[in-house]
Parts: sequence; structure tokens; C-alpha cells
Amino acid sequence: MKQLSLASTYFVKKPKQTRREKFLLKMDAVVPWARLLVTLP
Repeated sequence: MKQLSLASTYFVKKPKQTRREKFLLKMDAVVPWARLLVTLP
């Protein structure tokens, strides 16, 4: 069995980030979710 390098294992396990995932990461950074969820009943 051929040993994988660290770089190749990184690319194997991490697929390309979708537009949706990028958007959700930006929303998590911008919106204060903890405070917003506290105010909801």
C-alpha cells in the first residue's frame, strides 16, 4: 500500500467548499446568533 502525504490526505478529506457553505460561514461571522436566539420565545 502506498503511503499518502499530509497534503494529499488533506485534499482527500476536504471537498471543495460550496457557495452555500461559504455564505453560511459569512452569516455566522456577521450575525450575533446567541443574542438573537435569546430574544426569541
